[in-house]
Amino acid sequence: MKHVFTLLLILTFLSCLDKNESSIDPTIEMELFIAQQLRQEVQLVGKWKVRRKSNSSSTNTGNSKSLFFDCTIDNFEMLDDNRFIIKAVDQNGDYSFIDGYYATFFESVINDGEIPKIYLFDSTYELTENPNFDEAFGYLNNLRFNSDGADFQYIPGDTDFCLNTAYDYEVEKAQIVDYEGINIDQNLLFQDWNLSNLIVIINNAEINNFQCEIISQNFEDCLLPECNKPKTIQLKLTQYGSYYWKYLDDQGNLVHIDDAFWKFYLANEGDQILSVRYDEETPWDDANLIYVVELSDNILTLRETKDGIDYAYYFTTSDVPFCLQ
Repeated sequence: MKHVFTLLLILTFLSCLDKNESSIDPTIEMELFIAQQLRQEVQLVGKWKVRRKSNSSSTNTGNSKSLFFDCTIDNFEMLDDNRFIIKAVDQNGDYSFIDGYYATFFESVINDGEIPKIYLFDSTYELTENPNFDEAFGYLNNLRFNSDGADFQYIPGDTDFCLNTAYDYEVEKAQIVDYEGINIDQNLLFQDWNLSNLIVIINNAEINNFQCEIISQNFEDCLLPECNKPKTIQLKLTQYGSYYWKYLDDQGNLVHIDDAFWKFYLANEGDQILSVRYDEETPWDDANLIYVVELSDNILTLRETKDGIDYAYYFTTSDVPFCLQ
């Protein structure tokens, strides 16, 4: 309660502050700065549905490397550990994903409801308290919150990603998954789950470690030495209804990602069943049902049946053996 009162006091002082006044105590100024940053980062976390407003010609001065590879943001999700996932779409309607880290930057003059810059780094960047912003592949500029969501400019840096053109966007925040009647520990469910074993059951016969067969089939064209073939698969669920399958290399870097959408299936009160659909056009009535068999600090077990075949997924938060092909 003490922290809440202090934050309220700081924010009240902020609203009355004359930003042209130069005789502010530096300690108070820093407290206001931190309070505003914390306040905006809480708003920032979540999944955002994006609509492109226009090409940002005022800031697009030679930043686009190639119109052929140009793509725009379809949606993005900011997680509370300074990670993000951006889903981008190119001119042919093909999707790709960028997974990485974000860092906010505030100028000396703080405007209520606005974050001047949010820098985006790829997943190989080691984020520290004092990041080198020159190493970002782009940033969100002048993110302003409003009653309908927010709007911002995307400004590309020196990058090979298809997000190489500046655009103006407006965004709407997705709703949090409804948990009413569900007895499940959310904090446990939303961890990074490494797939240790996928068992496929056909006519009572079990095939173990089928996740390696999935990698082999999906990346059968990855034959050259420079082709980065995944070694493990990871599942990430978020409270905003995202269901991500991540394919990782032996260094834990993202190679590929597939996304889906989930919510709880409310058949009977207390059931722990996930309803999962792989595109937004599929009706929820036709979604796959996935049963949560076990959930603990470091174990997650899921089961589902598709086309008469049973699948048992065994996950852990610990490291898992690599698939060697």
